[in-house]
Amino acid sequence: MGLRNKLKVWMLRKVINDQTLYDIISAIRGCDSYNTVLKYLFTARIRCLAGMNIDDAFADVRVDKEIKLWMIYRAVESVSEADIHYLEHITYAINALRRLKLIDEKEADMLNAIATILIDVAKRAIDRDTARKKIEELTKKYKGLIKPRIMV
Repeated sequence: MGLRNKLKVWMLRKVINDQTLYDIISAIRGCDSYNTVLKYLFTARIRCLAGMNIDDAFADVRVDKEIKLWMIYRAVESVSEADIHYLEHITYAINALRRLKLIDEKEADMLNAIATILIDVAKRAIDRDTARKKIEELTKKYKGLIKPRIMV
């Protein structure tokens, strides 16, 4: 094993054994359900916050912290029971990014709030209509971070 591979093995062991790093890395992969809306909403943003270089990225990276409201509504419509585990990892990753001070507090709160609503929908704790109403409330609370549809 060459020096470069030894270094990679050392880094891998560091990541696997550090809970904060593990929480972030587990969210970078994305969801098993191939829910592209969730992947762009959460995973692509976490990749950016964790430092993935957009120019060399092999996957989606979302640079903007603002989210379009229609995308959140699409997430409400597409989330399923298969996404629960993924969304729980997302909340762990957001909290890990917060501990490392790699995410703005307001953005972290917003992403966690959206993930929590989506988990509730996936678990059938709330219906999709209730989720949409909660999202409307979040739009007011996080004005500037959640961008409503512009009517022309």
